[in-house]
Amino acid sequence: MAKDILEIAGKANAQVSKFSSNVFDAARFFGALAFAVVLLVVLALTTAQILATSFAGNLQVPAPPAATASPDLARYTALIENYKSLSDIQVNRFSQLFQAIVVSALLPILTLVLGYIFGKEKG
Repeated sequence: MAKDILEIAGKANAQVSKFSSNVFDAARFFGALAFAVVLLVVLALTTAQILATSFAGNLQVPAPPAATASPDLARYTALIENYKSLSDIQVNRFSQLFQAIVVSALLPILTLVLGYIFGKEKG
């Protein structure tokens, strides 16, 4: 009789252990998933902030000469080149900030967390 009680207690202990292990695995999975969601939100907010910072203070582009002025091809060419260089400055600023902060820092961390979540082998 005592042997039967010990056997039943051993089975119950194994089931409780298995249940607590499953609960711990689920908690770890959802914790990592929540962390990944937080990182994704940080990634989106950082991208939006970089975009706003890069293009919010629009650079003043020189106005074309008045219509009454004589058409001077050299002047128009200089204005177009100036406009292109000012535009390139804004685009390059955004690209460099995005590359440095989002692509080089935040995206690898997000990839690491998602790889941990979905690549973890089930025993």
